[in-house]
Order: sequence, then structure tokens, then C-alpha cells
Amino acid sequence: MESQDKIIKIEEKYKAEIAEMKARFITEKEELTTLFLEKLKEVENYHKKMLQDLVIKSNTDLDAIQSKHEEKLSFISGIHNKEIEGLQCKIDELLTANEELKNMLTAIKEDQKFSKENIVNLLESDINNS
Repeated sequence: MESQDKIIKIEEKYKAEIAEMKARFITEKEELTTLFLEKLKEVENYHKKMLQDLVIKSNTDLDAIQSKHEEKLSFISGIHNKEIEGLQCKIDELLTANEELKNMLTAIKEDQKFSKENIVNLLESDINNS
């Protein structure tokens, strides 16, 4: 019996140690889980901050690019407007010159008509005088 008592005491001792180890394991597991979740939250917040910074930088970069493009478009538009104005002036000059040529042609036709009538009249007059 004495050996059985020793065995029971040893079993109880080991059971107590095992229970203590289980309790310590559960406590450490909970502590590690809490620490892990805290670190995970820190990493998540860090990534959110990084993403926000990237979005702000991207928006700033996009604004700068858009501004440059708008400046270039404005410059090109200004050049084109000047070219268009120059072409419009040339067109106006050509239209004016065309109108002047039409007037000259009309005057020449009138001159020719008048000259023909004069020649016909002179010939008739010569014929009549002969």
C-alpha cells in the first residue's frame, strides 16, 4: 500500500504540475495573442498611413502633370490662334485682291466693248464718207 500511496502522491504531483503548466500555457498564449493582435494593428495602421501618403503623392503628381499639360495646351492653342489669325488676314487680303481683279476685268470688258463700238462707228463713218 505504501507504494500505491507513493504512486498516488507522484500522480497528484504531476497532475498539479501539468495543471500549472496548462494554466501557464493558456496565460502565455493569451498574452502572445494579445501582443500579436496589437502588432498586427500597428502594421495595419502603418500600411494605411503609407497608402494615404501614396494617394496624396499620386494626386499631387497628377495635379502637377495636369497643370503642365494645361500650360502646354494653352501655349499651343495660343500659337494656333495666332496662325489662324494670320491665315484669316491672308484670306481677307486674297478676297480683296480677287474683288479688285473682278473689278479690273469688268473695266477691261467695258473698255473693250467701248473700243469695239468706236471701231465699228469709225468704220461706218469711213464707209459713209466714202
